[in-house]
Amino acid sequence: MDTIWISQVIIGVVLALLGVYVFKRYPFELSTKTMVQVALLMVIAVLLGSWFKLDLPLLGPNSFEIKFDTLPIMFIGILFGPGWGFIAGFMVDMIQLLLAPTAFPFLGFTFNLVLTGVVAGITFKQPKPSNLNLYTRFTQSIVLIMLVISVGLVIFVDQFRVSGEMIQLEFWTKLLVSIGLMIVGILLVIIVEKTKDSTFSSRYMRVVILCEIVIQMILTSLWLTILFNIPFWLSLIPRVIEGIFMILILHGVGLMLAKGVFNQELFKNN
Repeated sequence: MDTIWISQVIIGVVLALLGVYVFKRYPFELSTKTMVQVALLMVIAVLLGSWFKLDLPLLGPNSFEIKFDTLPIMFIGILFGPGWGFIAGFMVDMIQLLLAPTAFPFLGFTFNLVLTGVVAGITFKQPKPSNLNLYTRFTQSIVLIMLVISVGLVIFVDQFRVSGEMIQLEFWTKLLVSIGLMIVGILLVIIVEKTKDSTFSSRYMRVVILCEIVIQMILTSLWLTILFNIPFWLSLIPRVIEGIFMILILHGVGLMLAKGVFNQELFKNN
């Protein structure tokens, strides 16, 4: 328990320092129109995070959740800057805690949502890398590494636990999942190559990959290690499989939203 509270203090300090940096470094627009749009996206994030989620307690209660509340927060950061991304991530987490009062208020998950909005706002505004081919190959290598880990896990793991019940993986199930992973991985490699010259697509892909790997995989696994004493690598590996699919889903849905809903705002200053 001491480790949890020490972690809470450290994360709280980092969160405060991040807020000071963001609000000093980046301009913060305060207008009625902006506040209304941010509030609407926050409501969508709360709904996605509270009611539209998949809970698979593979390693214990609350150990593995698939949620889409990060998508609206990403767009808040992209559209309105890291300052609003910071506020939106913090407020969405607070509202979700109010809606689920039995949840343990661990600041690590608050930090995840805050960092999602901040990273999206900062990363999306960064100019195109000077060595675009090197950056593209690096991104594709990251995807391929994730793919190899995912397929390896599916091949070598014969069973896993869901809600206390052991699920046996048959040969054909492993084969189908492995083929699905390889198809998704190859699609991501192709997408990275095809979108490297597209202003929005390449920048948005950069945001999605960075948020998924650093926040959803690494940080979430770290928080679960602190909270439930789950070995870090045991928590990380299934999130690599999730990440392969989530990157493709978030990129595809994000492109549809950009073209159908936010098109003018996204391309106005790019």
